[in-house]
Amino acid sequence: MLSKILLLSSVFLTACTSTQENKFQRSYDEQILAAGIIGDKLVVLGKTYDYELEGQDNIAAFSTILSFEKNYHKRLSDRYPEIEIEKEHKNDKPAVSFIYRVVMPANKLSKKEQQQLLAVDKIRNEAPFRIGRENNEPSDALYAWALLDGGRVISVSNRNELIQKLKFSQPFNIAKANQEVWITQTRQTNSGKVLEAVVTEPLSIIFLPIALIGQIPLLLLSVGN
Repeated sequence: MLSKILLLSSVFLTACTSTQENKFQRSYDEQILAAGIIGDKLVVLGKTYDYELEGQDNIAAFSTILSFEKNYHKRLSDRYPEIEIEKEHKNDKPAVSFIYRVVMPANKLSKKEQQQLLAVDKIRNEAPFRIGRENNEPSDALYAWALLDGGRVISVSNRNELIQKLKFSQPFNIAKANQEVWITQTRQTNSGKVLEAVVTEPLSIIFLPIALIGQIPLLLLSVGN
């Protein structure tokens, strides 16, 4: 008799609840506090998350971005660094992309400086950092863009030590940071209550020996000197 009651209770609860999984995008505040290189990996330490991006293309692009920011930050009219954390399916590992876009008005540069910057782009036509004009007119503003992709979110166990060694003189502000998140919604049809749980996965916890972490080299030299 007891087993029948338990079975009926189970059937009743199942009938009175429904589960649905949905993906949505949420924004978060981010600043890059520090970054370094270990082997062929770029490690980026942020205010909200830590990131790892593998490959020489990503390292070269990030190095050039830092150099460009150092030399031309005051001449930029628009600046759009973005971070995207995408998760197409619930069980996927989150994938990190870093997009860098800036605009520099032509009147902020001499003709010689413009020619030198555009010449740098021709030399680097295979690199993941580009400089150009929207319509190739002399009066048009110059733009620069870069893409770093294939990254992942990590947790660095000794991040405070690394930040002390590698921190930037000023945080690198991210204009927009978005994250795709999956949630499981359980609705109780008899009461109308909805319970939500964010689908998360354990982060890779990494210890990075300070002695093996290198500084980011600055690759793009200033022009006009």
